[in-house]
Amino acid sequence: MSAEPRRLSRARSEAIAGMLMVAPVLAWLTATILYPLGAAVAISLRDIRVIGSDGGFVGLGNYIDVLEMARLWAALGRSLVWVAGNAVLQTLLALGTALLLNQRFRGVRLVRVWV
Repeated sequence: MSAEPRRLSRARSEAIAGMLMVAPVLAWLTATILYPLGAAVAISLRDIRVIGSDGGFVGLGNYIDVLEMARLWAALGRSLVWVAGNAVLQTLLALGTALLLNQRFRGVRLVRVWV
């Protein structure tokens, strides 16, 4: 009996190669998203009055203070109206543009390429 090394199938080799090619981008994205997110959460749990100072730990106190502000709820309501209005407006404009570009007229190809 000869001890031949086991060979990976072509599909498995391609899958491993694909993962190795994507790994650096995933590592970069993870670092650029998770580090700032973690730092923001850590800062939000402290009482920092002056940027650069080392404030004391207050836990969820900052969140409680913000949730008790009446201005927060007013701003949240305006933001929701703005988002809903923009979503409806953009959808209607996109639908109108799509219907217009689906018509036959002189220069339709040029307009489609431009859009």
